[in-house]
Amino acid sequence: MEPDPPPLSIPPPGPVRAAAGLVLLEALGLLALAGINLVSGLSESLSVGRTLAQVAYYLVIAAALVLCATGLLRGRRWARTPSLVAQIVVFAIGVWLIAPSGQLLWGPLLVLVGGAGAALLLSKPTNAWISRFPLPFAEPDR
Repeated sequence: MEPDPPPLSIPPPGPVRAAAGLVLLEALGLLALAGINLVSGLSESLSVGRTLAQVAYYLVIAAALVLCATGLLRGRRWARTPSLVAQIVVFAIGVWLIAPSGQLLWGPLLVLVGGAGAALLLSKPTNAWISRFPLPFAEPDR
């Protein structure tokens, strides 16, 4: 029995690499948010369990974003969809920060980052890159 071949990797174009950079930036932002929550939660005598659960939640999401960014940089097709979902979530959080919360610094910044990331992941060069991968369940070429 032959071993499985390694996963197909096609070098990503510039927009995919730029989107990976934004995804990494979002992961760093979540790490900073986790640190801020940890310090403020423990210094204000809040529930330690609740504070640690929030910090763990942010760390898990940050790790997933790092994994997606690494996948994009390595030319792996699977990383595009979760990265795109993350951009939509970032965009939606930015809109929420602007409208009901009145956060006119962070809201527009997140809208810009999420919108730019989504635009990069849906750009023509990115779509051309994705189309170079074989379809997952198609018959092999002979």
